[in-house]
Amino acid sequence: MQRRNSFYVTLMVLLTLPIYSIGQCPNICQIDSASLGPSITPEGGISPDTLPPAVAYNSYTSNVTFFIPLEMNTQFGNATVTKLKIKKIIGLPIGLKWECDHSNCEYQPQSNPPSSQYGCVRICGTPTVSEGFYPITVIADGTGEVSGISRTREVTYNTGIRILPDTTSGGACDYAPQSGCAPLDVAFETNFPSNGNNGYTYDWDFGNGLQSNVESPQPPVYNQPGPYEFTCGVTIDTSSVYILSNVTILEAGAGDVNCNPLGPEGDYYIKITSPSGFSWTSSTIDNTDPPVSWQPKPDSQFDLSNQTYTIEVKEADNGICGNDDDLGATNFNGHQSGIDTMTTSGGSDGLAKVEIDIQHPIIKFADTSSINVFENPNIDSLKILSGTDTICKGDSALLSISTNAPFIDW
Repeated sequence: MQRRNSFYVTLMVLLTLPIYSIGQCPNICQIDSASLGPSITPEGGISPDTLPPAVAYNSYTSNVTFFIPLEMNTQFGNATVTKLKIKKIIGLPIGLKWECDHSNCEYQPQSNPPSSQYGCVRICGTPTVSEGFYPITVIADGTGEVSGISRTREVTYNTGIRILPDTTSGGACDYAPQSGCAPLDVAFETNFPSNGNNGYTYDWDFGNGLQSNVESPQPPVYNQPGPYEFTCGVTIDTSSVYILSNVTILEAGAGDVNCNPLGPEGDYYIKITSPSGFSWTSSTIDNTDPPVSWQPKPDSQFDLSNQTYTIEVKEADNGICGNDDDLGATNFNGHQSGIDTMTTSGGSDGLAKVEIDIQHPIIKFADTSSINVFENPNIDSLKILSGTDTICKGDSALLSISTNAPFIDW
């Protein structure tokens, strides 16, 4: 029998989590300065430059060591690096979190070099995403002094992690027998029973023209000889997590953006509220025309409740042209997963088209395999060669059979 088993875990719409999670890993990371070796440059270094692969639905731990230079060349001249603060890590697959070895993830390389120039981050958790490569971006604020003037700028570093499939899974279902003569009844059983819980859906295609979506299907009958390929799958949607991962203003019109002394582009921001009292206001993206995007509340997961949220779109005038422009509002339910595009209404200064992305983890298991059904042999004749047609208990007889069957069981 040839069996092809595939295991995968998906998220609706997008398979990454573009907000980051700081969490408590089992142990603090350990600095491995020797691993940096020749990778250290005047701009610093990091090791490993790509995270070791993880296996979906399996525990994972990895350490990353980095080196901070004491000086860097900038457009303003040679700068003394005084501080580096890691703000967020974007792109970690759901289930993974990170933790650095310094309080508040703040490093001061000048305090006690060279040891103070090293730091580390531990990645840990259990990834619940499908196989594939996931780009990761580390965002930090670097502070330096040039001619006695302190300057801070945002710096980024790009890396990634590969998620491998879980090959230890036994598949989505079991079945028996795997072969036999027609007509053949085959019993199927899921390896992921619901145990009466909601959120489980099943998909069976027995390969003989019959399908089912019940948890425990009746054994299908294979009446004709031949090979049959069947598929079985289960979708588990039991997570209560709904994460607003991204909000984008695709289009916007504001009456007085041209009064901006910094340029004709707008200065957009959004505000998200709910009847339960939740309120969050984004940062303002200055002097930039749409599309402009935010990853809401990047210091934690933006976990939504099953209620209606309102997004208000604003264009900041900073008092130069009066009040901020009102570009209307639109509503969404916190437990609607996927990408949705909406147009605001009620704006006194124009309207905006907004796109939201709500991620919700859904686990899927799928299996494909085959059943071999043989022709039922026709027995032509059975003869007793002992010279008598009567056999009593304890007698011996020599039997002969004439048939086209490929094999015979006695």
